Amino acid sequence: MARKLDPFKVLFNHDGTCVFSSDSPYQSTQEPVGLKQVHGYVDEVADAQCSALLLSPVWGQTIPMWDSAVVPLWKGVGRTMKCPDTFQGRVIARTRDLLLSGVDFIGETGKRCRERGLPFLLAWRMFDVHGLDHPEDPWTNDFYKQSPQLRIGYPEALAGDSVISLDFCHPQVRAFQLSLIRELFERYDFEGVELDFMRTPFFFSRRVPYEQRVESMRAFLQGVREIVDTRGKDRPMGARVPQTWDLSLELGLDLAAYTREGLIDWVNVSSFYETSSELEIAVYREKLPDTRIFGELTQTTGVVKALELGLETTRKCTREVLRSTAQTFLAQGADGISLFNFNYYRDYSFGTSKHHDRSEPPFTALHGITDMARLANEPHHYVLSRQNWFHQGQLPLRLDGAGTRHLQAALAVGQDYTRPENRGPYDNTAVLRLLLEKSAAGVEVLARLRGRVLKPCQVEGELFPLSYQDGVPQDHSHYLDYEVPLMLLEKGINRFTLNVLQGKDVVLERLELAVYPKGSGCGVATGKPSVSMI
Repeated sequence: MARKLDPFKVLFNHDGTCVFSSDSPYQSTQEPVGLKQVHGYVDEVADAQCSALLLSPVWGQTIPMWDSAVVPLWKGVGRTMKCPDTFQGRVIARTRDLLLSGVDFIGETGKRCRERGLPFLLAWRMFDVHGLDHPEDPWTNDFYKQSPQLRIGYPEALAGDSVISLDFCHPQVRAFQLSLIRELFERYDFEGVELDFMRTPFFFSRRVPYEQRVESMRAFLQGVREIVDTRGKDRPMGARVPQTWDLSLELGLDLAAYTREGLIDWVNVSSFYETSSELEIAVYREKLPDTRIFGELTQTTGVVKALELGLETTRKCTREVLRSTAQTFLAQGADGISLFNFNYYRDYSFGTSKHHDRSEPPFTALHGITDMARLANEPHHYVLSRQNWFHQGQLPLRLDGAGTRHLQAALAVGQDYTRPENRGPYDNTAVLRLLLEKSAAGVEVLARLRGRVLKPCQVEGELFPLSYQDGVPQDHSHYLDYEVPLMLLEKGINRFTLNVLQGKDVVLERLELAVYPKGSGCGVATGKPSVSMI
C-alpha cells in the first residue's frame, strides 16, 4: 500500500549517544543526565523545523538504551559492572545511571516528540561495531559472545571491521536483530523505521553469492515489515544506503525490487560519516523514479585525526556548506534532506584537551533548507572533500605529471549560473580554492573550466567565516586560489582540469568553490572572505 511521506522533508537522525556524551545548553557532562537533557535534544529538532526525529537507541551493538529483555544487560551484570574511564566507558555508565534512576529514555523521547508534534521513528543500526573491539567485555551481549561461527572472520572478510561483523546469511543473525526490533515496537509507539545499512556496512562474507545476499536481506526486510505492520500498515520503512548505487548492490540491497514489493518506502543516500557532494542522487533517482529519496548531511566534511573509539578531530560544516550541498542534492532529484551526527558540533570528549571545538550545532541553517527558491539567492560554498570512511571518492588526487597529464576533479553545483537571471544576485566572479597536501610554495597548477584558463588570485583566510578551528589548516600556504567567471558554472557536475606546470609530489586534498552575493564587499575583488547571510 502507498504510505504517505509527502510531509517528510527533513529527517533528523538522533544518535541517542549524544545525550550521554555531550555538553549542551541543557546540561553539562559534569552532571548526571536528566530530563532537561533528554527533552532538550527533542525540542531543538522541533525548533529547527525538521519533519521527523529518528532515534537510534543503542551504543554500538551491545548497549541498549532501554531495559531490554532480549539483551538483559541492565537486569544483570550491567547494574554493577565497572566501566573504564574512556569515552565508551563514560557513555555506558551514564546510560546505566539514567535507566536505573527510573527514567525511560526512549519513552520520554517519544513522549516529548508527541508534545512537540514531531513524528517519532526508530533508526535501527543493522550492525554497529562500536564497542566490539574487545568482545570479552562484560557489556557485550551473550548472543555475540556465544556465536563466533556466525561472524564473517578471516579470510572471507573484506577488511577492517567486517572481520568482527555478523554474517546476515545466517538465519540466526537475522532472527536476533528482528527480536530487538520487535521488542522496541511492542514497547514504544514508533511511527516508522529507518534501517541503517551504513552502521556498519559489512553484512556478508565475500564468498556469499549476490543472489543469496539479496534473498537474505529480503527475508530480513519482510520480517521487519511484519513487525511494523502490527502497529499499522500505514507506517513507513526507509533504508540508509551507500552513496553509490553499485555499493548498495554489493551490500545485497536490490532496492528496485524491494521498493516494488512495498518493503522500502524511502531511500536515504549516505556517505557513511562525512558530508559529501559525491552522492549519486541522480543515479538513485533514475533507478527509483517513484521512491522518496533523501540526501544526507553530517556535521563534518572530513576527519582530520582519530583520537580514540568514537572520538576524532573533524572539519565541521558551515551554514554555507550545509545549505549549498543540500541545494545540489535537491537539484539532482532528491525529495528531502536527512541529518546524521548533527549534534556532534558540540564537545563530546568529556572535556579532554585533545578536542578543542566547543561550538553549537547551526540549527538555524536547517530553516528552509529544502526551499530551492530561498537557496537560490544565498551565498554558495560547494566543497569536494576527502572521505576517510568506506568510499574513497575522488580525493586525494595526485597531480604529478609536469603538465602532460590532464587530471580532472568533478564538483557538483546546485544552480545554473550560465543563465543571466540566476547570476543576478551574485558577483560576476567566484573563487576556486585548492588545498594541497604540502605547501604550495614553488608549485604552479594550471586550472581550467570548460576550456578557459582560470586566473590565479588570493583570498585572505577561509572563504567563509568559521565558528570553529578544529580541522582547519592554520598554515594557509597550502592554498591555491583562482578566479572563476560565474557564467561558466552549470547546474550539475563541473569538471575542473588541473595540470602541474611546476612542482613535485602535488596532491589535492580538498577543492572549494565560493559564490558571493553582489555588493557583499568580499571575494575576489577585495581578497577577503565573505560574511554569512542569516
